[in-house]
Amino acid sequence: MECKRYIKQNNGVEKYCPDLILMQETHLRPTHNISIPNYTCYRNNRITDGNARGCTLILIKRNVPHFNLPTPALQHIEATIVALTSPNLNPISIISVYVSPSSDERLFTLDFEHLLQTNSNFVILTLHTMSGTAQLIPFVESI
Repeated sequence: MECKRYIKQNNGVEKYCPDLILMQETHLRPTHNISIPNYTCYRNNRITDGNARGCTLILIKRNVPHFNLPTPALQHIEATIVALTSPNLNPISIISVYVSPSSDERLFTLDFEHLLQTNSNFVILTLHTMSGTAQLIPFVESI
């Protein structure tokens, strides 16, 4: 299901007004735009053989102080990173990660190491489907 249609059908944005929305495996093409009032969208697309695959996305309310962090070169996972800023705290990175069910865990852990080096304070959220059922796996460090 297309990402924008999913968001509209579930009315989550209008009903709950979350500060952050993290999505994985959106299958968006670079020409597909996500435009939700009062939100900024950050994403990384993966195009293979002309087909949209994977893709991670973070929607963040415009009034939340933040900046987009460049995603390091990754080989086995996909990620999008936003750093939340506060006058009294060090920035906290929010990382949306997609790990393909066919990924070899010995290889994608190297990519996680690269992500962990982007900031000393971070939260990683990924949708894990290797067991055949989707599970949200949060990973929080140094908050």
